[in-house]
Amino acid sequence: NIGYLFPLGPYYWLMEQLAVPDWLTQRLLWGTLVFAAAYGAYRLARWLGWNPTGALVVGFAYGFSPYLLSYLARLSVILGPWAALPWMILLAAKAARTRSWRPAAQFAVVVALVGSVNATALVLAGLGPVIWLLNDVFSGRVRWSAALAGAARIGVLSLAVSVWWIVALRVQGTWGIPILRYTETYESVASASTPAELLRGLGYWFFYGGDRLDAWVGPSLPYTDHPLVMTVGFAIAGLALLGFLVPFVGRVSATVLLVIGLAVSVGAAPLGSTSPYGSLFEWFASDTTVGLALRSTPRAAPLVILALAFGLGSTSEWLRAQLADRPAANRRLSFAAPAGIIVLLAVQLFPWFTGNALTPSLLRDEDLPEHVTDLADWLDDSGGGRVWEIPASDFANYRWGGTVDPVLPGLIDRPYLARELVPQGGAGTADLLNAFERRLPEGWFEPETLPAIADRLGVDTIVTRNDLEHERYRLARPGMLWTDITGVLGEPDVAGPTVADDPVIQVLDERTLARPDAADAFPVVAAFDLRATTPAVTTATATAPVVLAGSGEGIVDLAGAGLLDPERPVLYAGTLADAVDAGSFDPAMVGPDTWWVVSDTNRRQGRHWSTVSANLGALEAAAPLQLDDDPGENRLDLFDAEGDDELARQTVGVHVGDVVDVRSSYYGYRVAYTPEDAPWFAVDGDPSTAWRAGIFDEVDGLVWEVDLRDPAPATAVEILQPVTGATNRFITRARITLDD
Repeated sequence: NIGYLFPLGPYYWLMEQLAVPDWLTQRLLWGTLVFAAAYGAYRLARWLGWNPTGALVVGFAYGFSPYLLSYLARLSVILGPWAALPWMILLAAKAARTRSWRPAAQFAVVVALVGSVNATALVLAGLGPVIWLLNDVFSGRVRWSAALAGAARIGVLSLAVSVWWIVALRVQGTWGIPILRYTETYESVASASTPAELLRGLGYWFFYGGDRLDAWVGPSLPYTDHPLVMTVGFAIAGLALLGFLVPFVGRVSATVLLVIGLAVSVGAAPLGSTSPYGSLFEWFASDTTVGLALRSTPRAAPLVILALAFGLGSTSEWLRAQLADRPAANRRLSFAAPAGIIVLLAVQLFPWFTGNALTPSLLRDEDLPEHVTDLADWLDDSGGGRVWEIPASDFANYRWGGTVDPVLPGLIDRPYLARELVPQGGAGTADLLNAFERRLPEGWFEPETLPAIADRLGVDTIVTRNDLEHERYRLARPGMLWTDITGVLGEPDVAGPTVADDPVIQVLDERTLARPDAADAFPVVAAFDLRATTPAVTTATATAPVVLAGSGEGIVDLAGAGLLDPERPVLYAGTLADAVDAGSFDPAMVGPDTWWVVSDTNRRQGRHWSTVSANLGALEAAAPLQLDDDPGENRLDLFDAEGDDELARQTVGVHVGDVVDVRSSYYGYRVAYTPEDAPWFAVDGDPSTAWRAGIFDEVDGLVWEVDLRDPAPATAVEILQPVTGATNRFITRARITLDD
C-alpha cells in the first residue's frame, strides 16, 4: 500500500479540500492520464521535427490505445508509466544533448509521479529511454560520453526521488512472505501475450478472464468476439506496420522499440512450443527472483504501442501527401487521411466514448452505505486492538459494489486482519489464517475453534461481513456463518440492518442441503467484542509449552478438541528442530510440563493460491504425485529445511501391500486442487473412488503410473471407469506399457 501514498494521496486530499466529488476526481485522473500519454507522444513527434498533423495522429494513436482498458477501472494508477513513456524518452534525449541538469530533473519528477505503485511497469517502460539513447549513440547523433553523462544525471536524481518506496519494498522482501510466489504465474501471463494481441494494444492476461458473474474487465468481450471491433483493431495495426515502409524521422528508433517491445512482451508465449529464446525467457520469468518480479511482461506493451503510433502517423502522412499532390480543388481532401485514422482510433476505443469503459462489478455509489461507516465509527470508538474480518474473500465484491481491496481497513485506525487471495505477513501467520479460513467455504468449520484461534491471533474484535457476493467466488454462506458465529459468540455488540441472502446466482449444493439450520435473515454487518482491553505484550511460561509436530492445521484441530490452552505457548517441533540445528535451542523449553502433540498436519502436499479454498493437494509420498510441471503450485514452507530434513518435519504417505508408489500427469482440475481425484485412488481396492483428470481441460495424452513392490506378469489389465461422482468422462483409448 505504500505506493499509493504519492501522488494519489496528495491528489485526493486536495480534491477533498476543494469539495470536488469523488466521481469527478476519479474521472479527472483518468482523463489526465490519457491526455498526458497522448500529449507526450505529440510532443516527442514535434521535437523530432514532425509537422503538427502527423504528430497529432501519433498522439491520438498512443493515447487512444485499448491498452488503457485493461487497467482503467481497477488499477488505473498502473497506467502512469504508460502515460510517462514518451515524456521519459523526450527528456532522456534532451539530457544527452546538454550539460544542464534541467532535463534530468524533469525526468526524475516524472519518475516520482508514476514510479511508486508498480516497479515492474516502471522498469519495463524504462526500457524505452534506454533503447532511444543507445540508438542515438549508435547512429552518431550523440556521443557516448554525452549519453553516459545524461544517463548518470537521470539515474542519480531518479534514485533520490525513489529511495522511499525502494526501501519499503526491501523491508517487505526481507521480512515478509515471498509474495511474488503467490500471485499470478508466468503461465497465466504468457497465455494471452501473443504478438497479434499486443499489436492491437492488448495481451494482458487479466483482460480475458472472468468469474461466475461477469468479466473481470467490463469492456473486454467485444475485443475478443465482435467482428467489427476486431477488424478495426487489426486494420489499425496493419496500417501502422505499413508506415514503417515509408521513411520518417525516428524510424530506426521506433523499429527497435517495436522489436524489443514485442520480444519482451511476448516472452515465451505460447508455452510448450517456444524457441530457444522463449525457453530461456520462461526460465528467467519462472525460476529467478528478478524474473518473477518482471513476469508481467505485457506491461512492456507501451513500447510497442508508441512504435506503432509513429508507424500510423507515417501512414497518415504518406496518404496525406498522395492526396495533396492532386489538383488544387481536391487538396482539402488531404486532411481526410488523418481524420479518418483518428475516427478509426475512436471506434477501436469505443468504450471510452460510450460510457462503458468501467467494469460493472466495480460500480457503486459515491457515498459508502451507512452500515459500513457506522461500523467503522463504532470500531474506532470501542478500542484499539486488532480487528479480524471474516469470512475470507478473493476480492472485495459487496452487494453494494466492488472495491477490489476490503473497504474497512481504509476507514479505521485499528490493526486489521483478513484472509484475501494473496497472502500477507509471515509464513506462520498466513498458514494459520489459511488453515482456519478455508474450513468456512469448504463446509467443515467447527465454530468452537473461533475464540481460541482469535486469541492466538491477538484479536480484540471479530467482524462478520455478510454483504459479500459469496456466489461470485463460492465463499462462506452468510446464513450458515451467522448461525455458527452466534452459536459460539452470542449476540453481536453492534449490528447493521437485517437482510436476507439474495444471490445473483442461486447456490444449491450439498452444503445447502446439509444446513437446514442456516439463518434466513442476518445483519448485513456485525461486530463481536471479545475483550475490553488488550495488552501490548502478552507473556506465557516458556517451560510449559505445547510442542506440536505439525502446522497451523494442527493448531485449529487442537482448538476444535478444546486443547488449545491459552496459558501455554505453541511451539512447532519443526521450529525447535531448526533451533537445534542453529545451536540456539534451550532445553528448559521442553521440560516435564511440556505437552507433546503429534498430528498428521504439515503434510507434504501441493498448494495453489487461485482461490481462498480448495487450495491443498492430496497427501504425497516422498516423491511428487504429479508428473506434469505445475506453475501454479507454490508451497508455504514453515520450516527452513531441505531434503531428508524437510521430509522429517512433514507428514508423508506410505503405501503398503503390492504398491510402492503411484503418480499421474496431474489429477482433478489444474487451477484448484481436488484431492479426492488423486492417482492412488485408482488402486486402493475401493470401486467407489477413482483417479480423475481433465476437468475443463484436454484429456489426450494423460499418463498414470504405478510401481509394484515385486514384478508381476500382466496377461490382462482390467480398467474400471468411475462409477460414482463425476461419471461424464470416459477413457476411450489407452496404451499400456510394462517395464522389464
